[in-house]
Amino acid sequence: MKIGNVRYRNKNYLARQVKDEILLYSSIPSQNSGIIFPGSTDKAIASSQVREAITSGEISHDTTVTKELELEFLPCVLHPEKIVGVGFNYRQHADETKTGIQGNPVLFSKFSDAVTGHRQRVKIPGTVHSLDYEAELAIVVGKRAFHVKQEEARNYIFGYCPANDLSARDLQMLTSQFLLGKTLPGFAPTRTIHLNFRRNAGPRPP
Repeated sequence: MKIGNVRYRNKNYLARQVKDEILLYSSIPSQNSGIIFPGSTDKAIASSQVREAITSGEISHDTTVTKELELEFLPCVLHPEKIVGVGFNYRQHADETKTGIQGNPVLFSKFSDAVTGHRQRVKIPGTVHSLDYEAELAIVVGKRAFHVKQEEARNYIFGYCPANDLSARDLQMLTSQFLLGKTLPGFAPTRTIHLNFRRNAGPRPP
């Protein structure tokens, strides 16, 4: 199942793809408490009641869209708390940069306003002269995690999302820290989230 945040006819919705149709929800009623939640992936991540309402397929939607081009895609998560990137996480890229596979992962961050939606325009500052992009698999964490055992890590995954990692290489290489070249507004385009509710689901290691 795939869900995402979209804008349609000047209104924001939670979108759920069912075969060739995209169902739009402006709000999600709780099945147990009767509380009405705004339709967004953020609420689905934060509330098990919203997740149950979405996956049950028993709640009514506002409207149905069959053409993606009618939708404006918003970030896969509207207000992410943390965005952590893993450098050289694909063997081909590590070989390409002659970096090799690191003993410990190289981590960097992006600010929340770096996240944008599918097909959104990204404004490139005039000071950037070396722009690069990399296709990535984003992992959306669904609950708070700290000091988690490796064998339990997938239990914390809400879903997976195609993403792009844009980099201003000239800014990135000014210092030993990647942040400056990684976190300009719109430098993390994302698409819809593929939900992960099976404990044994997950990407294979490189």
